[in-house]
Amino acid sequence: MTSMNTRRARRIRMGIEALLTGISVITLVLTIVAHDWIEQTLGASPDRGTGETEWLLSAAALVATLLFASITVLEWRHVRAGSARA
Repeated sequence: MTSMNTRRARRIRMGIEALLTGISVITLVLTIVAHDWIEQTLGASPDRGTGETEWLLSAAALVATLLFASITVLEWRHVRAGSARA
């Protein structure tokens, strides 16, 4: 793969990672603001209104947010270091 293709692939990967970070942040904030958002949006109550499902999803979203944000930062640093050399 050429240098230009590698850079383009990294930028695409960074964009996907940033998008996933954003989605997980939205899920986290949604759960903090409206603890019964699954019931409100889907009309289903998987946890019978206790909010356990949303909090479990929120914990997973927090872990995902930290993971995706870390990966994005590492990738961004790698791209910056590569462009500084060029």
